[in-house]
Order: sequence, then structure tokens, then C-alpha cells
Amino acid sequence: ADFAAVLQENLVEDDLLPLHRTLLADEQESVRVNALKGTATICGRVSTQLKLGLLKDNFQKCVRDKSWRVRVACAEAIADIAKSCGGQSETQEVLQELYVALQNDHEQEVRVAAALRGAGAAEALGPTFAKEAVFPVVSKLAQDPNSASRVELATVLVRLAAPIEKAAAIEMLLPVMSLLTEDENTNVRLAVINQFGSFIRVVGLQDEPQREQ
Repeated sequence: ADFAAVLQENLVEDDLLPLHRTLLADEQESVRVNALKGTATICGRVSTQLKLGLLKDNFQKCVRDKSWRVRVACAEAIADIAKSCGGQSETQEVLQELYVALQNDHEQEVRVAAALRGAGAAEALGPTFAKEAVFPVVSKLAQDPNSASRVELATVLVRLAAPIEKAAAIEMLLPVMSLLTEDENTNVRLAVINQFGSFIRVVGLQDEPQREQ
């Protein structure tokens, strides 16, 4: 990733990208996992056509890899990849499909890893996707007493206020926040409380009622 960041773009496309794609297809699981850490940087330095080729071929194969560790690595990287693609409609559509695949994975570790990057993915992939795809899953996991990483998920949930925008934050997110502030897990309650500031910055405060004349 550091190497890609300083190379000239033509060298990234001609030399480094083919090497990166080879590493993503390596027979060793650990190599694929580590190669995925550089995918966001590579995507930020190549043309849209080459991005699409990388995402639709190598990255998609990793998302569907037989190794759950590789799929977790995909979940950990996908928000940064989406951000590096800069909101291009062509890449957004592909990444939305891949994110949904990760958050619906049959392994809990993969689903949680995707949810923990939910706020970043939502910010990069747009408000409609944030409301329809990301919020329902993160909300369900944050409220599930048997879910792993509930404290971190509660934080991510409140951070979805900005990506889903003000109206949805009030209508969809606020009721869930109210439930979580009464959660039996003290750390979950604290996680929500600690994010109140970011929520208020999105929705604002109600105007004070006018005084009676």
C-alpha cells in the first residue's frame, strides 16, 4: 500500500496492479489476507476501468473465498476501498453488492466485521444504501444480546446518523438509541451516550417553544 501511494500512476497500473492481482489469487491464505490490505490504495491510483476489473474479478473472488479469514479481511477493507473509489457510480454498484454479500455471510465473524465498518461503507456508498442495506443489519446486531462486539456496534449504529441523513436519523435511528440507553449492558449504554454529540450535530436541537405573550 505504501509503495503504491508513491509510485507514478502509470507504474501502478502497468507493474503494481498485475502483481497485486496475483497476490490476491495466491494459494496461501495469509498472502491473500495481507494483499487485501493494499486494495484500497491500489483502487485510488488506477483508472475506473481497471478498478472495475479488480473489483469484479479478484476482490469478488476473495469475498466468496472458502477461507473465512480472507472474507473477514474483505469486510475490514471494503469501506476504505469504497472511499478510495470516490463515489463513482460504476464502482458503487459493484461495492454495494459485495458489501451485502459480506454482511449476509454464513460466518458470524464476517458479518460482524462488515457491520463494524458499516458507518464508513454507508458514507461512501450513499444515503439510500445506508438506510436500506446497512442500517437494518447494524441495528439488529447492536440489539442482539448474543451478538459479538455489541459495544462497538452501538457506536457504529449512532455514527450512521450522518450517512442516513437527518430525517432518517430521527425516524429510524432515534428509537433504537432510546432502547439501547436502557440496555442491561452498561458499556452499550455508555457507547450510545458517548455518541450523543455526533447525533445532535446531524439532527440539531428542537427550537425552544415560544413564550406566551
